[in-house]
Parts: sequence; structure tokens; C-alpha cells
Amino acid sequence: MTKGDTALEGGDVVGAIALYRQAIDGAPLSIVPRLKLAQAYQKGGLSEKALSEARRALQLAPDNQPVQQFLTELDQENGTSDGTLTRYRTLIERNADDPAAHAGLAEALWNSGDLSGAETEYKAAKRLAPAGDHSADAHLAQLYAAQARYDDCLAALQEAGKDGYALALKIVKNRADTLSSTIEASRAAFAGGKSTREQFYDGAKTTDAQAQALAGFVARVTPPAEYKLSHLHRMLSTNLLAQEAATLRAFIETGDSKQSDSVSKLEKEAQTEMLTAQAAEEKMGLWDKK
Repeated sequence: MTKGDTALEGGDVVGAIALYRQAIDGAPLSIVPRLKLAQAYQKGGLSEKALSEARRALQLAPDNQPVQQFLTELDQENGTSDGTLTRYRTLIERNADDPAAHAGLAEALWNSGDLSGAETEYKAAKRLAPAGDHSADAHLAQLYAAQARYDDCLAALQEAGKDGYALALKIVKNRADTLSSTIEASRAAFAGGKSTREQFYDGAKTTDAQAQALAGFVARVTPPAEYKLSHLHRMLSTNLLAQEAATLRAFIETGDSKQSDSVSKLEKEAQTEMLTAQAAEEKMGLWDKK
């Protein structure tokens, strides 16, 4: 393998690949030459071949840290999740009953935009998890919320047991922050001439629908008795956010500057109510439980 290293250092990728292949032929069960071959492929811009070789190395030694690190670096270099997907798919091939591998694959699929695949893998992780482990339910609830599938989200939160309410708060905050940021960014883009009125309006309609759905979701969440007051503040916050989104849409339709001012006022009021709810819960240690 030393000759392969020398060739690769000298920029002779083709020669290095040939030499590493010879090393593999002489020691087919060795991890090192396969990893070096994968690295040579990646250096030569042959990412698919690099993934394939790393996969073979993982099949021989699933817990090999250098191979896992290579796959992580490959993702960082290529801006993809292919390395992580390869890692967890290989682990599942070796042991289809490993809940952690299914959960890891689900996260990688989610990051790569395959929400349906992520849901399937989280459900597999849930099915295989030991009794009392509700981590997959928590991930499913977050996945459903990201798609505004609030009926499914509520069902998953119920499955999550005693930690369901704390998780619901995290979901609500994340969704509210996202919607608020979306409204602010869309207004700035239109004011700066970076979007057309039609694009501005289409985005506002979508945000309006999502904000209304979030407010409806919060109204259906049942808080423990000690958090009823703070939950009222959270309900008010999301209702104000929904009003903000509806007012933005009305402003685009009418051009009434007073409605534009109302959007800014409603945004501040919604944020104040959300902070009030969270501050009360922090005093009781609820947010520490997440």
C-alpha cells in the first residue's frame, strides 16, 4: 500500500487506485486498503465508487471509526447525506432489527428531503425499540409537525407518554419561530424588490394556512393542570401569529398601509405572549425536561 500512498500523494490517482486494488486482492478482508481505495476514488471525483468501496469496508467492520469518519467528511465535501445514508443502510443490512440504525437512517433521509422514507424508518425504529423507549415517537411527532400533519402529530405525542407535553412545546416554538421568520423574510424580499407581488401573495397564502393550522393544533393540546395558565399564553401567541399572517395577506390584497403596521404590532405581541408562557414554565423546570 505504500506505493499507492506515494502515487496518490504525487497526484497519480489512477495509479493509486490500481495499487490499492492489488492490495485488496492480497488481503480481501482488510479494512485499510478498502478505505484507502475509497479515499482515492473521492480524490479523483468518483464519489459513487468511493461510497461503494466504503460500504464494502463497513460490511466487514460496521464500527470502524476511520470509515465512518470518511463517510462524514464525504458528505461535508459533497454537500449531501449520501455517506450517512450508506452507513446506516449497511448497518441495517447486517442487522435489520437494530432500532438505532433505523433511527439514524430516518434522520439522514429527513435531512436529504425524503420525508416519506424517514417516516417509514422511524416507524421501524419504534417497532423494534425496547419497552418504554419513546424516542421514535418523539421524532415522528416532529416530522409530522414539519409537514403540518397535526392529527398524526397529536397521536405521536400521546404515544410519547409523560414527555409528550414538553415535546409539544418545543414543536410549537419551532414552528412559530419558522413562520415568524418566513413572514419577516417575505416582507423584506418584497420591499427590496427581490420578489414579485404574485410571489409575495402566494407565500402569504401558504403562511396564513400554516399559521391557522398551528393555532388549531395548540388549542387541541391538553396541558397538565399546573401549566394551564402558561398554555393560555401560548394559545394567545399562536392566535396572534395567525392574525399576523392573515393581516399580511389582507395587506397584499388591499395595499392598506395600516394593515402593514398591524402586521408588525401583531408580531411583537405574539412574541411577548410566547416568551411569557416559556418564562412561567422555566420557573417550574418544564423546559429542562426536554
